[in-house]
Amino acid sequence: SKQPLVRGFITEECRDANGERIGFDVVLIPAPPIGSDDATGVVQASRGPLARCNAGGKAPPKSTPSVGKYAVDVHAFEALAVPSISVIPGTAAPPGDHANNGATPPEAKRARITVIDEVGKMEMFSPPFMAQVWDALADPSTTVLGTIPTPRYGRVVDDVERVRNDPTVAVVHLKKDNRDAAAKAVAGGLVRAAA
Repeated sequence: SKQPLVRGFITEECRDANGERIGFDVVLIPAPPIGSDDATGVVQASRGPLARCNAGGKAPPKSTPSVGKYAVDVHAFEALAVPSISVIPGTAAPPGDHANNGATPPEAKRARITVIDEVGKMEMFSPPFMAQVWDALADPSTTVLGTIPTPRYGRVVDDVERVRNDPTVAVVHLKKDNRDAAAKAVAGGLVRAAA
């Protein structure tokens, strides 16, 4: 079957009625049509929680995966994000496919562009997610468009640094004065990758 153009997820802030940030959601790209399902027959949501503040902004209990005041919903994150960056079920041509002239079916594929926003501390609570990040970076059938945080206060995160230093990764540092030019350059690279 045909390889999709873009698949993956972005992370959006969630705010309450007063404009205060209360957490983050994972939003799928592209959002599945209402009522659609994947190969398992499970209806897929287009967004779900990544993390939320506890009531009163208190730190979550020590037993809860958390970053600062945000409790990370690892299960909800994995249910949406991991399949969105994984190999797509049913993308390998079946044996004897006429378009394949009966040759050995090619491997299943990811989308031509895999969006991962972001590889950060919250997302790293999921070992299956990190496994898919490494697989996607090594997969010649896709180009990964991802985001990683910059080190703050001299603190580095080992897996983020591994991504940053991967020889297949091109890092673009975004700032207010270069974001328009950087966006054009990244878009041009993605157009070439998708061709």
